[in-house]
Amino acid sequence: MNFWDRLRGELEYNCITHKELASKINIQKSTLEQRFLRQNSPDAEFVYQCSKLLNVSMEWLLTGENPTTNLPLDIQKVAHELLTVEGKKRDSIISLIHNQVEFWKNN
Repeated sequence: MNFWDRLRGELEYNCITHKELASKINIQKSTLEQRFLRQNSPDAEFVYQCSKLLNVSMEWLLTGENPTTNLPLDIQKVAHELLTVEGKKRDSIISLIHNQVEFWKNN
């Protein structure tokens, strides 16, 4: 995976379109789409803006390492513990957490 793959994944996870990202970081949608097509190394300001918007670390977007840097410490601990669980069990736990969060957000 490279920067563009991780960015694409974060956008999908957060249900953010290219148009919305471009608008939020103040660039043209066509410019953003060209960057995705070329997959050149992104400039620091672009990485910073994306990481801030998506609440992930710049390091993670660039390297795939330390994905929880911008999270509160208690959430980092849970995330690290979750990384020790394998395969379908982890998927089940993530699904359960996601469903609980959605429930509490809507009630």
